[in-house]
Amino acid sequence: SKPSNKKSPTKKSPSKKKSKYLPPPPFAALEEDVEFEKGSFLDCRDNYGMWLEAEVVKLRKGEVLVHYNGWDPKWDEWIPLKHREKFAPFHRLSVHGEQEKYSMDAKVAIWSPNGLRKWFQGRITDIQHQQVKVTYDESPKNRACDYWYHYESPEICLLRDFESYQEMLRAEVVDDPAAAPLTSPTDDGKKPTSPPPPNPPHTE
Repeated sequence: SKPSNKKSPTKKSPSKKKSKYLPPPPFAALEEDVEFEKGSFLDCRDNYGMWLEAEVVKLRKGEVLVHYNGWDPKWDEWIPLKHREKFAPFHRLSVHGEQEKYSMDAKVAIWSPNGLRKWFQGRITDIQHQQVKVTYDESPKNRACDYWYHYESPEICLLRDFESYQEMLRAEVVDDPAAAPLTSPTDDGKKPTSPPPPNPPHTE
């Protein structure tokens, strides 16, 4: 008999479904009223991510010039008022005190500090009062970089609690479907790696 010219159907490999994670909810502290008047004091988040005491020096259309208390005036910077995530009421987040949620070398999940809208893994390498510094490796060069988070921030959680944290967020989205969209943590669905480091204002 003649051999059949029909090609046997190729088996399709099962597609790997990418896991998806919800972004953190709004930080309640950032939704509180902040006074923007010359000479008024407020908390301001620098490019390291650390919340510092600051004073309003000048105002102009859509921007405020802040001076970080204890820092040289050369680090004063103009910040657009629309960047609401940079401001909090005075001593709301910069206040000194203790926290027991995070400890040195703890593994954590952090929301990307540079607008990538993804979760990444890191390790706590410093603690100053109620703020923790997270160190993570930059992909693909694996260059270590740092960013600070307030312990109350929804942008950080212990890595061991991350899945349960996401379950809690999903439950909230079920109640309010418009609360937050799903976002992919990485391009390949693997464990998160870090984004490029931010540009801190207090280094030359």
